Amino acid sequence: MLASLICSTGVAFGQAVSGTGSAAGAQGDANYAVPRLATVQAQNELASASWATTTSAAEIRDKQVQNWSDLGRLIPGLDFNRANRSVNMRGLDGNRVRILEDGIPLPWLNDGSRGVKGGLESVNFNTLSAVDVVRGAGAGNASSLTGTVMLRGLRPDDLLSDGKDIGFFFKGTHDGADDSIGGDMALAARLGASTKMLLQYGIRTGHEAKNSGDIGGYGATRTKMNPADYTSKNVGLKLEHELAPGHTLGLGASTFRLDRDIDQMHDQNTSAYAIGDNDANERLERDRLWAEYNYKSTQNYSALDQAGIQLYWSRTKVENNQHAFRKTDGRAFAIPGDPFMYGYPSGRYERNNSIEQKGWGANLSAGGYWGDAALRGHWMLAGTFADDTYEQYSAGVDNCPVVPPRLPAIMGPRTCDFLHSNQGDTPEVKSRDLSLSASHAFILSDGQFELTPALRYDSWSRKPKTGGGFTSNQNGYESELRNRSGNQVSPSLEFVWNASDIYSVTARYGYGYRAPTAPELFLQYGSPANYMRKGDPDLEPERSRGWELGFQAKGQTVGGSLNIFETRYKNFIDEDVPVGPDSPFYAMMQQGLYPSGVTTYANRARVRIYGAEAMGYWHINDNLYTRATAAWTVGKDLETGQHLNSVAPLKGTLALGYRTAQWGAETVWTLANKRDKVQYPEVGGDVKVADFKAPGYGTLDVHGWWSPAALKGVKFQLSVFNLFDKKYWNALNVPTAGAAATPRPVDYYTEAGRYVRLSVSYQY
Repeated sequence: MLASLICSTGVAFGQAVSGTGSAAGAQGDANYAVPRLATVQAQNELASASWATTTSAAEIRDKQVQNWSDLGRLIPGLDFNRANRSVNMRGLDGNRVRILEDGIPLPWLNDGSRGVKGGLESVNFNTLSAVDVVRGAGAGNASSLTGTVMLRGLRPDDLLSDGKDIGFFFKGTHDGADDSIGGDMALAARLGASTKMLLQYGIRTGHEAKNSGDIGGYGATRTKMNPADYTSKNVGLKLEHELAPGHTLGLGASTFRLDRDIDQMHDQNTSAYAIGDNDANERLERDRLWAEYNYKSTQNYSALDQAGIQLYWSRTKVENNQHAFRKTDGRAFAIPGDPFMYGYPSGRYERNNSIEQKGWGANLSAGGYWGDAALRGHWMLAGTFADDTYEQYSAGVDNCPVVPPRLPAIMGPRTCDFLHSNQGDTPEVKSRDLSLSASHAFILSDGQFELTPALRYDSWSRKPKTGGGFTSNQNGYESELRNRSGNQVSPSLEFVWNASDIYSVTARYGYGYRAPTAPELFLQYGSPANYMRKGDPDLEPERSRGWELGFQAKGQTVGGSLNIFETRYKNFIDEDVPVGPDSPFYAMMQQGLYPSGVTTYANRARVRIYGAEAMGYWHINDNLYTRATAAWTVGKDLETGQHLNSVAPLKGTLALGYRTAQWGAETVWTLANKRDKVQYPEVGGDVKVADFKAPGYGTLDVHGWWSPAALKGVKFQLSVFNLFDKKYWNALNVPTAGAAATPRPVDYYTEAGRYVRLSVSYQY
């Protein structure tokens, strides 16, 4: 079997090249994802299937996966960071983790200035056929330092099994985590002998995500989540036309909308806002169009086994809006006439902060076989190209006056000094990213040994444009807006020893690469009267190199895997770093400008992350089974000795289940160690507040399902999460402290207590 990625292109819709391995436990617990040496569709990325975990549509539905956090319960080392709304893998998050859906990049966006970030919540997991998670750096993970998550959408054949002309799926869900009600449907049909169609629609309405806070009311002491109402909708269409056996054309389109209204009670009944005078609105939009051609040989092990090309257009937009009425600052009454202009802003106050990324791209791939049983090989070529435009803007309404230069601020900084709107903090930036990959798997002794060298070339450019909203920026240093570009060649080498049909050992060494983003390079937020947060146009791309060892057992009764890894990072990009004496902005501060300081993005010289991940299962008999996962990761800056707060503490799960043909039940214990390795462990120097050391916890979830024999295709599911109503913190969701105080009471960041999720589904 081929252990190097034998990845078909994203346009192949899951047509994988067959290998010799089988999924561990394929005849056992069908509801459990087991790492295996089987082929993974990596959607135009070369990657090692040895390091991949595939979660099928059946597992997604059976485990009631509704969001990224639910998916993280199944896959060790994967989690979701609510603080920045990004996927976390092996201690890295944000745009360091590459996300693809049907081969199209799903960007994580961050404006770097006003707290607008996100984009990954545009995934409806009920529309997926599988999720492939490929861990580790290597030639197969373009633009990724730590791994890639590949989402595969449903295709017509997923519902048109057994030669049916029409297939239908419906699922209705009530989720107590946010008191939401949702419905998802998919309809597939054959339109003649050679054409197939899939139509999907989903809608969900709900409220705020719950936590375990017990203090309500208004003001800064509130620990409950702010009340919210939201609606999300998604629509998708896919068409497939078979030109001839093995030759397929495809067209697709999808759209997603999320609209959330928030009553910001935490920021009411304060010196700035009266009760009822501060509301927020969040919007997320994502649109995609794509066309593709895919070739799959009708014969096994052909010299050209598969080839594909995909062209796509995509747009993602994130908005945070505020509608409020501000009180007059009390300092305005200290001196008659308010000569130092402390009373502003007052009255109507609005903000519309948005970021958008849109563009087009292309994905290509080809692969084939050569040789015989004694020595054979598989070659793979792939390329990706993306042409994107990043835009950011803040529109606002307030009544801040023009403050005369050098006007004293005898009672501390004026509020208006910190308000900057009706401008772009980052200019419009044109980005182009190119990746070319090649791998060749040498397979010896009829598959017992495999050696796969791979090589990837990455090239990128970032071109800022003057004009537009950036012309109103109070800073607007055009000397900082210079074009940037770069490239790198990244090799990797993987070895696999298939000791038997059950046991295998894998080893890999590879490099990773990530180019800086638009705000990391060109952000200019603030004003000379107070402070500035800026990008660094001289930032170096992040680079990584790491090794990994894997041990796998694929028995039908007992099996599992253990992966041990270490990765070293160079030029690790950090934010909010004070500028040094060699910066021209340091000289400006000496002249009285930016009295509150200037911070920027900067490269950390050396960072190390290492750890281990394990998964296991035991089918005790035909009905009773157990499974377990564990993930342990440590991350540290080797120059400063600081730990990375993006690294989660030791965490594991242990499940015990029972199943029959018509019903099943499962209990899942989740155990996490305390977070005692933090970036700011103590107060001192510039550290005004120490990081919260989240205590360890243990929770119990209970799941059950029933498929009545009399109602073919119908399935009822009931899950009770956190059965014993445990109050606990996910360490990744607690914001870092350091120079600034935690913005809200620590109980605000607790996870949900006990809640119920109920669903009913029907598939024809």
